[in-house]
Amino acid sequence: MHKEFDISSKGIPYLANYDLLKSSLKKFANEEYYSGLPINKKEGEINPYSHQGDLSSMRFMHTSDRKEIIRLLKKCFPNITFRLSGFFIYGPGDYLSEHTNADDPGNTMYITYATGESSFSYRFHPSEEFIKTEDAIDDITLRTFSLKSEGPFTHHKVDCENGYRVSIGMRYVQIK
Repeated sequence: MHKEFDISSKGIPYLANYDLLKSSLKKFANEEYYSGLPINKKEGEINPYSHQGDLSSMRFMHTSDRKEIIRLLKKCFPNITFRLSGFFIYGPGDYLSEHTNADDPGNTMYITYATGESSFSYRFHPSEEFIKTEDAIDDITLRTFSLKSEGPFTHHKVDCENGYRVSIGMRYVQIK
């Protein structure tokens, strides 16, 4: 079964249709799909308070596939109202540097499917060590946490050591 990380201790929304979500995300986590996408690369000085991350190497899903994911997630998370905030594909060696998303606060869930070793790390202040949470391999990982427009922030980053990682970000309100 899938992995869960409840970073803010507010609970994880109920995942219905687990098999459907897994099989759907799996079709995007491969070299063929990844190689057909333009690379999104940023280079700069790392600022732990950056909203979006100053260093990155990743790719964005095709717009047509995003629409499919939205329809799928409505079936998989029937007890929440949500807005999607990210559709990322990471390949071997890709990353997203530390950032806060302070410009888009709210209850947040990241849904990932990974074929290799990849991780999401977080901390609540730049003076702290990162807490590393590893993605399930060939399975779904759900992470929930709160993002705030003012501190304390949830500083977070992503690393994909090998394989491919699909990451869907959402802001949500639990309704049931």
